Amino acid sequence: MLVESGGHTLGAEAFTPVGSYLPVRFDAIVATVLKDGVCVDRRNGTPMEMDAYSSYLAAKAHERAGLGAFREVRAALVRGIENRRQKCAGFWEHGAWTDLEGEIHLRFTAAAIRLLAEAHLDGLYPDTDALLNCLRRHLAYADQLTIGTWFLHDSFETDALGPLAPEKPVAARAWGASEYNCLVLNTHVDTLTTIICVLDQVTMSATERDELSAVVRSATRTLIASLTKRHSFGARAFGLLDGAVRSFMLRTNHVDTRIVRFVRWRIIDYYYSARRGIKTSRMMLNFPDGYLERDLRLLGYHFDYHLYTLHDLVRFRSIAANLEFIAGAEMAFLEDVIDAAIDYACRLPYRSWIEESVQQNGRAALLCEAILARASFAPQFSFPRDWRDMFSAIIDHVPDTPGLLGYDPAIVSALVRRGDDRIFQLIDGTEVAVDAASRRPEVIRSLHHG
Repeated sequence: MLVESGGHTLGAEAFTPVGSYLPVRFDAIVATVLKDGVCVDRRNGTPMEMDAYSSYLAAKAHERAGLGAFREVRAALVRGIENRRQKCAGFWEHGAWTDLEGEIHLRFTAAAIRLLAEAHLDGLYPDTDALLNCLRRHLAYADQLTIGTWFLHDSFETDALGPLAPEKPVAARAWGASEYNCLVLNTHVDTLTTIICVLDQVTMSATERDELSAVVRSATRTLIASLTKRHSFGARAFGLLDGAVRSFMLRTNHVDTRIVRFVRWRIIDYYYSARRGIKTSRMMLNFPDGYLERDLRLLGYHFDYHLYTLHDLVRFRSIAANLEFIAGAEMAFLEDVIDAAIDYACRLPYRSWIEESVQQNGRAALLCEAILARASFAPQFSFPRDWRDMFSAIIDHVPDTPGLLGYDPAIVSALVRRGDDRIFQLIDGTEVAVDAASRRPEVIRSLHHG
């Protein structure tokens, strides 16, 4: 049974930003997300644009629902993004890990670009040239692999800064990756989604549109290749072993006995140290049990990244599903990967880990968004029972993310409330109802089979 988090007591007064996952009150967005006019991460006080982007979307969702006027709040967030951009010579820098000039985190810059694209759509950011230039600078942080274009995670993956100690990437270089490229899957996918958001929301020349579309095609092929399962005996054996070890680590996450602590420390010291070399040599980001690895060349025992990577992947699949230049077979492949990943998240022991997380922050809401988004562009889709049960177990125990409030350009276009019931309209027109009694999602109308 879930235990209500402190954030839940705020109810509809607060939302969960996709970034820090710490609740933000609607009446204190500017005071919470901005510090001295700069968008920050409350956990460490350093510049970070992810919470600002979520706040912009949440404010827009609330405004659309007639729950207040938030245009000035959204304008303040735009100013915070733009002020920092100008202070950093046209492209954002961050100090999350070091005081080095040029420390850039590309999930943060991607969020900043999406915020400006959304603001451009809303008439709050008219400078198209600056926006497209920021996207070009973001896309310059890329590596050309033997399987296509791969987008980097941060500036520590470049020769300019080198790896961030103490965890340096293992020496093996899958797919011909450059020396410091850790092959971080979720950031690669997040950048793909960012490009499509800009294509959808910003006016540009035909040449610029063709160039960005070509980048999306190349990076999507890379994504598909990186997620293709390995069927060698060694890869299958490693997958089974890794699933068993991961299950033990998840089940004993809060077991505080001397023997369990000893075993866990030894697993991290020995197994996970050896594991990163094995997963890199086997090129395994997509495991047989549905678990998604966050990166290829680092240790990989932070299991929350399965949820983050799943969320990024389902958002990309949703927003990219109607692009003519992405093949239907590629979308079908991604749907299979996503279905297996959601299945994994809804099964024990990962389910227990998610249930426990609601006492810490609102990240569990990402699974609700992922479950909703899977219904888009999927004629006659029906949610499996485990998914519906998991959605119900989470939805009332953490503040809503922007998508659950009714707006995320990659997932949800509108939300209608009928009493305590909710009807989500996904970006393709599919409608999903969540009734107040069961809190379980049901597709009630498909755009394709209405």
